[in-house]
Amino acid sequence: LRVSISSLLAHISQSYQSVTDRYLYSDADDDPTELTLKFSNIREVRLSQSLTAIKELLARAKEEPNYISNFKPHVYQQLIESCDLLLEKIIEARMSGQYFQVWDQDSDNEVTRALLSLRRDSVSSVIFVFYILSNCFRSKNKVPKYLPNPVFSRKKLYDFISKFENMRRWRESHTASAGGMSSTPDKASSLSTTSPVTSDTNNEKSYWTEVHGMAFARAFTDITQELQKVIELSKEILGEELYWETLLVFLL
Repeated sequence: LRVSISSLLAHISQSYQSVTDRYLYSDADDDPTELTLKFSNIREVRLSQSLTAIKELLARAKEEPNYISNFKPHVYQQLIESCDLLLEKIIEARMSGQYFQVWDQDSDNEVTRALLSLRRDSVSSVIFVFYILSNCFRSKNKVPKYLPNPVFSRKKLYDFISKFENMRRWRESHTASAGGMSSTPDKASSLSTTSPVTSDTNNEKSYWTEVHGMAFARAFTDITQELQKVIELSKEILGEELYWETLLVFLL
């Protein structure tokens, strides 16, 4: 059961990394192909089958004689449910990521470059935690006391996004006040010649793009929150490495 959990966490990490690589860091006009979507579906189905098999393995483990004094089936059950939720959120992120470009959500290229390192830190902290937990379950080692905090990395990213958004609004308000309410004839003529049907279509497309963008961001936030729960459950199963044990490992 322990080794199965290790493999499950490793595969979920790979799926998460694949989604971020394909949709969060995708190039412009690089939409996923049908083959890419098929491979994604195959991976997700296999992960779902793995979860089902681990649930059956846990059910059989409950009925076997208790050879391990500290075996906690209810904690394993919670851990499996959290992994199930993580997979669900990864699938949500993949599906939402097909209908919008992350870079289009930024106001300009300067904001994109400024947020690039923060997005990288947010994603890398999640992948690193998955890697550590997977290896701890496989090697029977205790979970390190101090791990990167994906929730904090995600919060830091959103704090900077909010800061840039406030700066953009401030610049727009000052530009509008300086320019007055006058409009050029070119703008007026362009507005008058715009078809109502085209305008409604563009508004609807922009609306659904924003909806999918919010769903994509929300899925990544939920993943970081649920991963924090996985860390706590893993510590309850494997134990938490004390400070002097961590220091001894580094010294050796």
